[in-house]
This record gives sequence, structure tokens and C-alpha cells, in this order.
Amino acid sequence: MHNRYTLTVHSEYLHVLLQPHFRFTPASAPDLHHDVAGTVQRHGLTRVLIEGDSPECQLGPVEVFNLGKQVADQLHHVAIAYCLRDYVPGIVHDDYGRPINKIEFFGNVVQNRGGVIGFFESVCEARQWLRLQQDYPLAS
Repeated sequence: MHNRYTLTVHSEYLHVLLQPHFRFTPASAPDLHHDVAGTVQRHGLTRVLIEGDSPECQLGPVEVFNLGKQVADQLHHVAIAYCLRDYVPGIVHDDYGRPINKIEFFGNVVQNRGGVIGFFESVCEARQWLRLQQDYPLAS
């Protein structure tokens, strides 16, 4: 158990539950994904479900890019489904000055570097995308 999120290892995947109003900051976002990478590596998992209610993104464009690069590098063999309910995406601008929401930008960075990532409105959709069958945690 971490202050801001809980990692639960299931037989098929890692479930990450963010506390309500989790803040993706320059410190918390890399720490979260580093913990996820270490956990999936230790347990030989290839699927992750990250869910939370009303998260906030306090990352600038460079930080979003760097986080996407980190996720793609550390979790290149892992499918990651994000279910972020009531998330209001912030806006960044691409190289041409066009607005793009931060989550879309993050997803593009991860995918352009070979990562497998999806964003979903419901846990059910995320679980289907991850092709999950079972829903019981493994004993510690």
C-alpha cells in the first residue's frame, strides 16, 4: 500500500487503484509507473489495469512526454489499460501549435515508442480490452 495508490497482484494482471483525486505530478507520476514496472517484472505479468476517480494532471508538455517515454521504455512488454473516471484532461500544444489533451499526447508518445496502452470509461471495457478472465488477488 502506497500513500496515493494500492497495487494488487492478480493471477492475470496488476490492478492499480488510485486514491480519489490522485494528482499526476512531476514526482508522483514517474514513481507510480516505476512501482508498476517493478511489480510486473517481479511477478511476470504482462497486463495492468490502472483505475481512479477524478484524477488531476499537473504535468506540463515536457513532463507528459518524458512520462510517456518512461512508460514505453519500462513497460514495453506490458498492456496498460487506464480507467480514469471523471478525468478532465488538460491541454498541451503540439509542435504545430495545435491543442491536444494531455492524455491523448501521453498515449501517442507511449504508442509511438512501441507501448500498448488504452484509455477507457469503465472498468468493464478496460478488462475486456485486456482480455481478463479472473478477478481474484493472489495471496501475498
